[in-house]
Amino acid sequence: MSTQGSQSGRLPPQKIALDGPQMRQHRVAGGDYAAKVRRLAEESLAANGLELESVAIVDLDQTSLEYFDPSNAFDAEGLTQLTESIETRRRMRNEIEQRTLVDIRNQNLDTQRKVLEIERDTEYARLEQEREVEISQGSRCANGRSIRNQTSPFSLRDRQFTRKARWYRWLGSNQRPPDPQSGALTS
Repeated sequence: MSTQGSQSGRLPPQKIALDGPQMRQHRVAGGDYAAKVRRLAEESLAANGLELESVAIVDLDQTSLEYFDPSNAFDAEGLTQLTESIETRRRMRNEIEQRTLVDIRNQNLDTQRKVLEIERDTEYARLEQEREVEISQGSRCANGRSIRNQTSPFSLRDRQFTRKARWYRWLGSNQRPPDPQSGALTS
């Protein structure tokens, strides 16, 4: 925190030490903190004939850990609090990062499963459609045969007789032999 004043120029920035909870408190209520600093500074400045025009919190920075003296009770307490705070925040950040990583991988896994399920369902639908087409074609063929058999004026025995008659006719002619399947004479 810096204080600045002017009458015959600027004063050098003044440093005020704050611990973690005080910093958070003053960040939220920065105007109140600046007013308190102004009141404190005005008294000492007025004694020297100076007037304080404004107070601005320009920078808040944590004292580097190397400046703490572990053998000093106050520094040791501050160092302990800072270390606890830093490590707690580091653990919290790590937990959040790990949880986020797991959530992303779970979401990717769920997405991949859904894609595979859709592909499987598509393949099942294609195979089902092919099966239905084959069944439909097979039933049409079977229906066509049964209709021919039902509409044919000749029974199976009559057709066999007709085929044999063609063969006998062929024996007496100079033509090619009849077709073995249909019994029809060929030219």
